[in-house]
Amino acid sequence: MTKKRSKRKLKKDNILIICLFVILIILVISLLIMGKNIFSGNKKAAKEAKIVDKLESYDYYLTDNNTKYYRGLFDDLKKTLNKEDIDEEAYATLVAKLFTADFYDLNSKISKTDVGGTQFILKAYRNTFIQTATDINGIYYYVDSNIYGKRNQELPVVEDVEVVSLKNMTYKYKVINDEKAYKIDVKITYKEDLDYPKSVSLVLIHNDNKLEIVEVS
Repeated sequence: MTKKRSKRKLKKDNILIICLFVILIILVISLLIMGKNIFSGNKKAAKEAKIVDKLESYDYYLTDNNTKYYRGLFDDLKKTLNKEDIDEEAYATLVAKLFTADFYDLNSKISKTDVGGTQFILKAYRNTFIQTATDINGIYYYVDSNIYGKRNQELPVVEDVEVVSLKNMTYKYKVINDEKAYKIDVKITYKEDLDYPKSVSLVLIHNDNKLEIVEVS
């Protein structure tokens, strides 16, 4: 009688172990599937801005992240630079407006390292410019990440940039000497006043076939 009971107990124990093992396998598979789905969803949501248009000769580009206002300015830039005789003042005006519209529109940026307008900064100065914009005193420092589209932060939206004044000047600094540089003052209109700069002064110099910004104040 004791032997029979032992066998029954052993059988029950084996069944219990098998059941637990099956449940464990199901749990592991379920967790793996859930993890894969979460990872795939995050990966999809974390897409970077894509270039949708480009001016090859000048290395200017437009991304799907840029605002409707910026896209309109970019179209104007394309028309201006595709003409046989380029109106340089119109070109300088558009560079100033494009830079300002992109740099100060923080709402369209993915993260604090997604600094706008850098393509219009003199190439040799770009890294320094980005560091200044993102350090503790820069306007990008407090921009929350929006990699997954879940940011809940009020940030400036640029609605219009107006050129207030444009004049030629001589610009000299180290190896740079441009007697026909441009000083341009602009006025910024935001969708909502969040106490960001409303007027900016820019200095543009000639660099090969391009006009590039060397000073922002």
